[in-house]
Amino acid sequence: MNKIAVIYLGRMGGGPVYAYEMTRGLIENGNDVSVFISKRVENLSSWMSLKSSSLELIDTFSSAKSYLINTLKFRKEQYRVLKTKYEAQAFDACYIPMGSFWDDMFVDICGNPQLIVTIHDPIWHSSDRNFLEYLKIYLPKLLLVGIKHKRPDDIIVLSRAFREVTSQKKRIDIEHVHVIPHGVFDFYKTVDSGKTYSYAVGKTNFLFLGRICGYKGIDILAEAYKMLKDKYKDISLTIVGSGDFSLYCDLYDRQDDVDVINKWIPDDEMASYFKSKERIILVLPYKDGTQSGVISTAMSFGVPIIATNTGGLSEQIEDRVTGYLCEPNNPEDLFRCMEEVMLTDTREIEKNEIKHVHTLDWTNLSRKLGEIIDHEVVNV
Repeated sequence: MNKIAVIYLGRMGGGPVYAYEMTRGLIENGNDVSVFISKRVENLSSWMSLKSSSLELIDTFSSAKSYLINTLKFRKEQYRVLKTKYEAQAFDACYIPMGSFWDDMFVDICGNPQLIVTIHDPIWHSSDRNFLEYLKIYLPKLLLVGIKHKRPDDIIVLSRAFREVTSQKKRIDIEHVHVIPHGVFDFYKTVDSGKTYSYAVGKTNFLFLGRICGYKGIDILAEAYKMLKDKYKDISLTIVGSGDFSLYCDLYDRQDDVDVINKWIPDDEMASYFKSKERIILVLPYKDGTQSGVISTAMSFGVPIIATNTGGLSEQIEDRVTGYLCEPNNPEDLFRCMEEVMLTDTREIEKNEIKHVHTLDWTNLSRKLGEIIDHEVVNV
């Protein structure tokens, strides 16, 4: 048994679910786990139900203004109190399932033990490579001057494709970069509100679900769907997710049978888009990408998936076994793949998906994390 401090200070999206599931797995594997989480985290009730040794709720931030105020407030009022409480607890490791600006403070609070960090996006997405994005990352760190920064002792990535580049970028020996694939978000089934989204009856319904941003290929999908709709009338497209959709309105305004749900989807509504009696095909036309949590979610519901052969997506999907892969940045190939899947009996693919997700159980994945802490991992 290891004594582990889990530090997760994010609030919304897939991050809280990933962090919760890995932490739950650590506890189920018999580890003594202390948890530091944001009091604003979306799935707080699930965290509160964990059998952790201790749980500290931290008043983090939700905007640039609250970051400034709460960082100064935390350093003045709580930092020393928590450091006195936890520094002498002799943690074997700190685990950060997804990073935040405050991580250095909490690693220091825990006495700077072995530090293990999961990096979800080892490289910048194409649409994020701009000066403003760099500023968003580096300016907030100015408020942490004086806090010791500890480099990770071990890094977890979600796909083999990014192991070497992570080693180079983070200047860490490749033997300390480990691959633990993304687990299945069964969590969404446990908090399901019972709603079911109403897809078009008797049609093949294509679904995009995720944050709306440039690298996701929403423009590529528009071209491919138009070509498919010109040829087949019994199809529809639903686009679900938060973000700025205004850049794509002109591409979709004149297209038939397109429903855009441009809003944040809370955890208890996520399942509603995957459990319809109508035929659903998930389409992820990413221009580039590292991995996708929505892939394993769709697999757990037996929903066929089309994704682009880029980054770590091809490790999550075995082409024509657990899904379908097409070329990125290629509307014609996406059209070809969408047509192929809609005309194919995908029941065998759906069975293979269900079998595959059983290998992505969080207890097993967290056990691998325990092996990293015990220095028992042999990387290949």
